[in-house]
Amino acid sequence: MTGMSRTWIWIAVGIAIGLVISLGLVYAIMPYYYNYYYGNYPGALPIGPSASNYYGGYTYGTYSISQIIKEVMEVPSYAHVYPNNNTIVFTSKDINLLVVAMMGDDAERMFNATPPSYVHGDVFVIYGLINPTLVMPAGAVVHVTFVNLDDDMYHNFVITTVTPPHTHIM
Repeated sequence: MTGMSRTWIWIAVGIAIGLVISLGLVYAIMPYYYNYYYGNYPGALPIGPSASNYYGGYTYGTYSISQIIKEVMEVPSYAHVYPNNNTIVFTSKDINLLVVAMMGDDAERMFNATPPSYVHGDVFVIYGLINPTLVMPAGAVVHVTFVNLDDDMYHNFVITTVTPPHTHIM
């Protein structure tokens, strides 16, 4: 083996060792970096390989459709559902709300519900109602769990004081 070929072998070994050390450092530092930018507050969850369901300060998960349908129909004692006028009235100032976004046709079939006349396309389902009006006490704290059943569409969810019909839904 010539001196020139041994030099290239040592260069390749040095590069490989450098890459391994660099990747190890990145893997060790990334959880702290993400926690600093996305979750640096009391009670923040750790970020890294063991906390893969965490993004931007929020946790997320995967659930079966049947589980979501069951849970979205579980009405808490402080919520009163009025299908006749598509309204949900809350009596608590601490509200946990499960909102499911999905295709309107699927929601009609799955929940045997009729959307308001101004609704077209994608919808939100809350306690079996499609795009209901939510009435909450002033100053209520609302904790929203948002489930998107559309695999090809992003949605937004806004709580507003504007009364229906809402012309810019979804």
